[in-house]
Amino acid sequence: MGPEHQAPFAAWITAAIHATLTLNLANGLTLQHLLRSLAPLLDAPIHVFDAVFATGLMSGSGDALHQRLPPLSWLGLGVAVGVGSWRFGGRASALWALATFFYLQIFILWPDSVETLAQMALAVPISVFLGFTAGVFLHRHPALRPAALTLLDQAQTVPLFAYLVPLVLFLGLGTAPAVCAVVIFAMPPMVRTAVVSLDESAARFGELAAITGCTPSQRLWKVLVPTAAPLLRLGLNQVILLSFSSAILASLVGASGLGNDVLVALQQLAIGRGLVAGLAITALAISLDKLLQGWTEGRGRLRFLPASLFWPSIMAVPVVLTLLEPWCPGLAHFPAMLTVHRTTPVDNAVDWLVTNLYAPIAWLQWLLATCLLFPLKAALMSVPWSVALIVVAYGGWRLGGYRQAIFLGAPIILMACAGIWPEAQQTIYLTTAGSVLALLVGIPVGIVAARAPRFGAIALAVVDTLQTLPPFIYLIPVVMLLGSGDLPSIIAVALFAICPAVRYTEAAIRTLPSELVEAGLQMGCTPWQLIVKIALPVSRQRMILGLSQTVLMALSMVVITALIGTTDLGQMTLTAVSEADPGAAAVAGLAIAALGTIADRLLTGRFTQN
Repeated sequence: MGPEHQAPFAAWITAAIHATLTLNLANGLTLQHLLRSLAPLLDAPIHVFDAVFATGLMSGSGDALHQRLPPLSWLGLGVAVGVGSWRFGGRASALWALATFFYLQIFILWPDSVETLAQMALAVPISVFLGFTAGVFLHRHPALRPAALTLLDQAQTVPLFAYLVPLVLFLGLGTAPAVCAVVIFAMPPMVRTAVVSLDESAARFGELAAITGCTPSQRLWKVLVPTAAPLLRLGLNQVILLSFSSAILASLVGASGLGNDVLVALQQLAIGRGLVAGLAITALAISLDKLLQGWTEGRGRLRFLPASLFWPSIMAVPVVLTLLEPWCPGLAHFPAMLTVHRTTPVDNAVDWLVTNLYAPIAWLQWLLATCLLFPLKAALMSVPWSVALIVVAYGGWRLGGYRQAIFLGAPIILMACAGIWPEAQQTIYLTTAGSVLALLVGIPVGIVAARAPRFGAIALAVVDTLQTLPPFIYLIPVVMLLGSGDLPSIIAVALFAICPAVRYTEAAIRTLPSELVEAGLQMGCTPWQLIVKIALPVSRQRMILGLSQTVLMALSMVVITALIGTTDLGQMTLTAVSEADPGAAAVAGLAIAALGTIADRLLTGRFTQN
């Protein structure tokens, strides 16, 4: 579509946001002034958290800056972390938490990790509160549920980049927009979990509450919430993991912490420092995940410490050790001889890998580019928007009639009208290439994992680790080995998206009914025929869901790869962040969400119809 026929959606959105910002509320007070005056309220708890656990209470400024009160003793905090994790999560959780604590101390990442934990300590409760409240409201008003859940799905599909620009305009740079962006991104799973868990509890125990004469409030808090607690804890777990995964993106708007360390390392190609900081984020997320898992399963107990003395002891130990610091200076700081000030060993290892693996990596690059990337890119980039519209609308019509055709075809028209179809094509190319590569590796690995239990245990452990890593971490090894451009972006996308491909395939093969296996063996099927002729067709539902999840995860990762030199919608969003252009960020973000919706509807809808 020529420039003369394009609609300036980005300019319209930007004008509307600026008009909202300058809205006169009273006596010259604009909405922007009001919100920016409230932003320090979000900064205050983080400053307190930082002072208590990392920097101490400071006064003065510049050369006159001095410490009035020290932070809590590192040894006391270590004891509190270990005992608290053992009490709520069990022995395994305590060991992992202590390992994470000492890792942060050894690599001198404790101050930055405190900043990240402070942001999460603020964002997670807000996300849980708002998500649970919205879930209760939708549980009581089912007529509003379809529209609300669809809106939440779109909110989670829109990349976090797109939220940052308007939030910066409303709240300024710093912690406040970062926390708000994390809340928007992490809240939807809690809403869905609350709705599903409360509906299940109402179906099982609703009549009991009615018979006993419970009021609506008693029905909710005395019956539904306690019986839905395990599933609600799962929602809390998802909120925590999503919050940590977005910590690096929050650093784009001035938030400090471990995310900023990773971002600076990527910009400077300091692979060792970025890897160390990225693993710290992963370790913190896994520690909280193990703590919640142990708490949910009831593994936590302390026989040597009565429950009535637990909280007084946890609070007293760090305070007492801090008061002893004047007589025992070693309690104030982690021993310097145990710390690692530089990541030179990691950088040296990286250099050795790059030097010794150059030849096989160059051959692999040539093979992938020749056999997969160049043909796929030539095919997809030559498709005009009108042909894509016909294909998508026809697929929607086959699935749900003219309404579905309009619903799926309208975003293609809007992308063409906005003049971003070339960027959308590049996004589709990167997503398709990453998904194909993930499926080519993930499906065979899942099949072998299902048929070889020992290999399966190792493969699934690796998959769980990959799924816990923040998305930015995948950029570090590919930049280290492949540089920047399309190929490293596709490799990073494939690494991130391979998890559902392995998981769903392994589950499909492993849970195949035994009677079908026996029938196949009696008919003389070989092991390969059992998989191709019986297991995969019977497990088509799981395989299609795995394919859909692989594509959606690939699309979400494509946005992140904009940091290493792609020219897709993700790069358009990143440029909008740097230029503070909310209209361009919104257009690109909504286009990415629309592509995810189209892919999900066409893949899962086709299976449902069949």
